[in-house]
Amino acid sequence: MLTRVEIKEFRSCHNVVLDDLSPVTALVGRNGAGKSNILQAIQSAAHTATITSSLDSEDFPEHARVLLAFQIEGAHYRYEIGTQHQRESSFTVVLSLLERLDVSTDDRRWRKVFERTDEKVDVNGRDAPIQIDGITPCMAALRSLVPEQDDVRRHIGPVHNFLDEIAYFPFDETSTSTELPFVHGSKYTLWRSVYDRTGTPGDSLQMRLFHLFLEHNERYHELLSLLGPKGIHLLDTIRMPDQKPGELSAKLNANFIFSPGYSPAGTFASRPQGFELNQLSVGTRRVLRMVTAMLLQPQSVMLFEHPEDTVHPGLLRKLIALFKTYGDPTQFVFSSHSPTTFDCLDPADVRLVTMADGQTDVRKMDDKELAAAKSFLRDEGSLSEFLETLEEV
Repeated sequence: MLTRVEIKEFRSCHNVVLDDLSPVTALVGRNGAGKSNILQAIQSAAHTATITSSLDSEDFPEHARVLLAFQIEGAHYRYEIGTQHQRESSFTVVLSLLERLDVSTDDRRWRKVFERTDEKVDVNGRDAPIQIDGITPCMAALRSLVPEQDDVRRHIGPVHNFLDEIAYFPFDETSTSTELPFVHGSKYTLWRSVYDRTGTPGDSLQMRLFHLFLEHNERYHELLSLLGPKGIHLLDTIRMPDQKPGELSAKLNANFIFSPGYSPAGTFASRPQGFELNQLSVGTRRVLRMVTAMLLQPQSVMLFEHPEDTVHPGLLRKLIALFKTYGDPTQFVFSSHSPTTFDCLDPADVRLVTMADGQTDVRKMDDKELAAAKSFLRDEGSLSEFLETLEEV
């Protein structure tokens, strides 16, 4: 779970700190305050750390630095990534990459795992630095270059997997609206090989759902229960092949083709075959995508832009309650303008985001404000009404 984030020189986030992060954290502030920039800085740092190609400005902005502190199975880690310009001559300036990973275990003392400056990576326990291309992030390379028995690999593997599972959900869900309505056996086999090799499930919602059905059937039925009439009732059901998953896996080949059917709440009786994914509403696809990701990668961090967008308030209350139920091991960090969302949260889970002189600032409510919020909730009204009394929101 993420415990602290430090962001410097990333768009409007010149010096932003989020600390004491909980399983569910809401970023609250006016339009243009920089909430999206905070989420994108986290996603950008995590994504850049795990890529195997050379860095470009679309991956991570020049001059930016982001530190992510997190906990994995009792060990605490700090990963920092940044870029800087180096002048090679009076006419030539090159971009170089800075990275560092520290670990703290039972004794609470921080120890360096590796530190990278430009093309040199100093690895703990090794006399000579490892040379890596100056603008290629080093973590994936170290996983292949450092011997498997090396103690450094014990840390790099889990950290790489944790960062790789940080998922960002923007406003639009164009990737699901343009998906083909069919699951092809050959395409699933290719998707599965990439997922097994990299741990990255890609954007395809259909492939994620089909994989849950085939390989994690218990979790797939948990998903049906959460989405169905006894849960948030987004769908009546999802139609998958009639064969048992084990039997179906043996028959997957280039000739296999199947179109899953999705039955929105109250439609199964009149249309038992369901609808294609791209025939569902944007809000339905968005919630389906969130819940599927939550069950496919239960150890991940999920970053949401306004989960209330295109979602009915009644469904939104159920969705936020679901976040809170699954808020460990899955962590949720999201921006929101919705009073319905605020009223489902604890005041301590809120971070106030403001903009002044072109710079984003983030803070928790102080002890006095938290006490006032709890008193207000007890005696007067809702958290959304209390937040309206704070000038910056």
